[in-house]
Amino acid sequence: MCTEINGFEQLLKAKMNCNSLKSIVCFDEIPAEKRQAAENLGLTVYHFNDILDDGKKEKDVELKDPLPETYYMLCYTSGTTGDPKAAMISHSNFVAATAAIMYFSDVGERDVAISYLPYAHVFEQAIFVASLFNGMAHGYYDGNPLKLLDDVKVL
Repeated sequence: MCTEINGFEQLLKAKMNCNSLKSIVCFDEIPAEKRQAAENLGLTVYHFNDILDDGKKEKDVELKDPLPETYYMLCYTSGTTGDPKAAMISHSNFVAATAAIMYFSDVGERDVAISYLPYAHVFEQAIFVASLFNGMAHGYYDGNPLKLLDDVKVL
């Protein structure tokens, strides 16, 4: 699981009920006491930069272009109507969603999009990609839905 330091403690608490949690990748520096607490729970802790450095050591990696049926992402549901689950979104699913947005909307370089859905949401990603294709400006709200109109004014 990847997190910033402010979510680290929550992951430690979650470990009690989530045996499948094995590793934490943190984007921030990890204080020694937090690292030790995680290791005491059987978790392996990495700093994000260490992951990047390890990747740079691999020189013989052959990257392949994705196929239409290759999974683009796992989009997790919240479980509001039942148990949470992952929907497997293929590249062709994602391209179709993005193409539909572009086909049914009349937007272009003079338009601006604002993101307020979580980026893990497939529609949010499709809107972002559509805005890139259309040459639109794209902004993000500050996280407070009550100030969304203020964020729109800035854009």
